[in-house]
Amino acid sequence: MNQAHHLVMASSLDEATERIVRYTESQGLPINAVLFQTFSDEGRRYLARSWLVDPITAEVRQFARTGTKSWNGIDWSVTFGENDDDRRWADARRYGYVSAGGGPRWIKPLYDLCQPDRARVFCNVPPRRYVGVGWVACDAPIPLDEFTVTLDDGRVVPIVEAPLETPNISKHQGDPERVEHFVRVEWERAIPLT
Repeated sequence: MNQAHHLVMASSLDEATERIVRYTESQGLPINAVLFQTFSDEGRRYLARSWLVDPITAEVRQFARTGTKSWNGIDWSVTFGENDDDRRWADARRYGYVSAGGGPRWIKPLYDLCQPDRARVFCNVPPRRYVGVGWVACDAPIPLDEFTVTLDDGRVVPIVEAPLETPNISKHQGDPERVEHFVRVEWERAIPLT
């Protein structure tokens, strides 16, 4: 059967179809569903897409099954887990970064973004979907104690000294296994959460 075949149909996705797609994909069949949303910003209308199954996860499963891949190696989907205490999208958008902390499970994927080739990140803040796209601008994730940001007046300061909406960004400071790590991103487009 044609392994590169793609077919998209339907005006909406009901719960039963969602379960079927998720189950079928988890069994190694290359199937996915893409959902489209429109939004407005300053009088302009945009069309955004989100995948039912994370495309990178689906690609890894497909590669494990067939030994082939079609991913371009540059585009990455990043989930920015906004947390009221230790991570807020408004700060990441303002100062140009994505971050993770709390343990190796969440921090390790940041290293994939910092490959020799410049990576493009599509940032998703669940449940709001994709809110930013930009280019990685550092060679490795940077721990909290070393990460600096540029203020509106041009001064460069440690992030912990910057005006932040995140009240507890240094929650795991002093714990190298769990401390927040940052990947600097030059946002091409980043919208506020609404």
